[in-house]
Amino acid sequence: MRDFLDDSDVPNDSLSRVFVDTRHNKEGFRLLDELLQSPVTANHARARALVGPARCGKTTFVREYLKSCLRSEEGRRPLKYLYVEMRDDTKPASIAFETLRMMDDPNPGYGTPAQRSARVLNLIERRGYDLIIYDEAHNLVDSETKRVEERGVKWFNSLLNDCRRPLLLIGYERLEPVIKRNASLGGRMKPFPHFRPHRHDDPDDLLEMQWILGHLEPQLGFSEKSNLPAELTAIRVCIAARGRIGQVEALLDYARDLARRDRHSCLTNATLAKATEDYYPLWGELPFNPFRAEDPVGAAKLMKVSPYVREA
Repeated sequence: MRDFLDDSDVPNDSLSRVFVDTRHNKEGFRLLDELLQSPVTANHARARALVGPARCGKTTFVREYLKSCLRSEEGRRPLKYLYVEMRDDTKPASIAFETLRMMDDPNPGYGTPAQRSARVLNLIERRGYDLIIYDEAHNLVDSETKRVEERGVKWFNSLLNDCRRPLLLIGYERLEPVIKRNASLGGRMKPFPHFRPHRHDDPDDLLEMQWILGHLEPQLGFSEKSNLPAELTAIRVCIAARGRIGQVEALLDYARDLARRDRHSCLTNATLAKATEDYYPLWGELPFNPFRAEDPVGAAKLMKVSPYVREA
């Protein structure tokens, strides 16, 4: 099974390789340190949930934290972790199958669901993981029936009670109310900051977006400055990329390819406009292109653009 930290298939100059130390990441590092320093109580292991919309940097944050542990930064130590990415169609009965598959079990489908769950618990105990991570965890409990939801929560609780290994759940915001509805799981969770999009109409968000763009611009490798941190450009990027750091990086990567094709020495407003239009079908339609509007803030208000909606 491919290692979670393996990024050998990512181009060396991709901006997705650049980790930006935002306030969310700083706080998240602190809280993960706290979790791993005090991972258990007398009765069960502790857990945290990292929630937020897609492309807001949740998985990248966890990957960078594990790398910082490998580098032994800030007194951290290398961690033995189990990373499980859940599929869209995952059901409570198949959680153990997915977990066994990620642990390279030769026959993850062997046995009844109860037997597979027992094997998971046994393997986790034998291998001595320091941290168990479930990504896309909203898929485990995303059901219209309370019975199915409770079974998913019960599975998480069994990990915390029987394996006594700290647990990190990563998922969309619909994961949070599931945790709150279940006192047993909620009582084992510790707070975690929400990863949310940067808004162009929030002064603190916009200031940080300007700082992010200033950090990313030198990585583009152009001979001239594109002046990405300028306030108006940062506003346009926020609206075009829906304030999501992953989409900001993808937009700039693609715009760089267009600029190189056209032999530009930096990113122009026209190039960013074209890149935005090419990405609309992937990110969902916006009623206007912020790079073609002289007053993108006014246009956003007029057309009631809401690119910062939560994930369903």
